[in-house]
Amino acid sequence: MDTNIKTLNEVEYKFVPHETSDKLVVSFNRHNGGTDFFKYKTLLTDQQTNVLFLSNDNNWYLDNDGGERYRNTLKPYVDKYGKENVFFFGSSMGAYGALLHGLHFGVNVYASNPQINKDTVLKYERPQGGNYANSLVKKDIKLVSTVDMYGEHGNTIESVIYLLFGDAACDVSNLKEFLTAIPKKVKLIVDKVPNNEHDFWTHSVEDIMGRFEITRKLREITYSNYKQ
Repeated sequence: MDTNIKTLNEVEYKFVPHETSDKLVVSFNRHNGGTDFFKYKTLLTDQQTNVLFLSNDNNWYLDNDGGERYRNTLKPYVDKYGKENVFFFGSSMGAYGALLHGLHFGVNVYASNPQINKDTVLKYERPQGGNYANSLVKKDIKLVSTVDMYGEHGNTIESVIYLLFGDAACDVSNLKEFLTAIPKKVKLIVDKVPNNEHDFWTHSVEDIMGRFEITRKLREITYSNYKQ
């Protein structure tokens, strides 16, 4: 057992500081990940920022409280580093968690093939064994809808979101679901990979940090009214 793994609000996590960095990356774990944290070795082999690794027991970072215990765990970190310097990321179930909580805090988000709609997931994957469709059914998880992700203050959210999607029918359908109600102030990048695997394609720290910088730079861009 890693003695550096902590528990706060019943959330297992591990924080790895970087003394010279004022930025924070939060890794949301995948389905069945346990404390084998998502991209742990990748992010720490050539560590460039403070890193917070989150674990999850296959409840899509929701629970019966809509994810409040995760928000309570994350809030002190977001407050410390500032939303412009915080990057939530994950794939599949972890991507959903990154979107859900990233939009709540207005931070930068990188989500690869997020599972947005329960019906869509079940349509394309038969629940069986230890897969994520089975977890959705067995635990009766009700994924928060795209519109409800934003809450009552949706049009004031200023997140920058980098979405990565492949050609799998389930992932394409989830992308369409997410695009139905984007808040006015959210800046969005959609990056398409010519592959039909439900996977995470950025496997190096350079790829991850590169997308972090893209979201930070995009956040700085302002708009002016167009005049003919």
